[in-house]
Amino acid sequence: MKNPGSRVFSSATMIASIVCVLLFPSFSRGPMVAVPCVQAEETPPGPFGSVPIREDGILHVIRPDGSIITSILIEIAETPEAKARGLMGRILPDYSRGMLFVYDTSDEREFWMRNTPGSLDIIFITEKGCIRSISEKTTPESDTRYRSEGSVKYVLEVRAGFCEAFAITLGTCIRWQRT
Repeated sequence: MKNPGSRVFSSATMIASIVCVLLFPSFSRGPMVAVPCVQAEETPPGPFGSVPIREDGILHVIRPDGSIITSILIEIAETPEAKARGLMGRILPDYSRGMLFVYDTSDEREFWMRNTPGSLDIIFITEKGCIRSISEKTTPESDTRYRSEGSVKYVLEVRAGFCEAFAITLGTCIRWQRT
């Protein structure tokens, strides 16, 4: 005859195992992975969620002599949907990242800050890669229009203060590539 205590122990073990799998599913899928915690004030939830900037490429800001002023990782917005969404609901954490809008042709461009919680520097760039105009320290969450003041093929959005921090002015050029 079996010991009745062993049946209670095996039932309790089975129940505990099921509870662990339900409450802690990562245990059943292999090793746990540490995920860094993001503070709410850095990335508030927006209409599209707290989506980090993708690392689609790298962009170099270039002095007239060809030397690099700074380099940043960029998310590239090429589709109509990506261009319409832009940085809505997201805040750039520092000066190391930005979003590059790429157009098929040069034309006058207009941007606004609706649903964009952080102030930006919006840099309008010609087909040759040189800065035509800059809208610095834009007003977050506003419908104010920021215009290119001429035809441009690229627009770069970076955290407000970027241009001031790196002494970026009209005529400064950029080079970028996909990663």
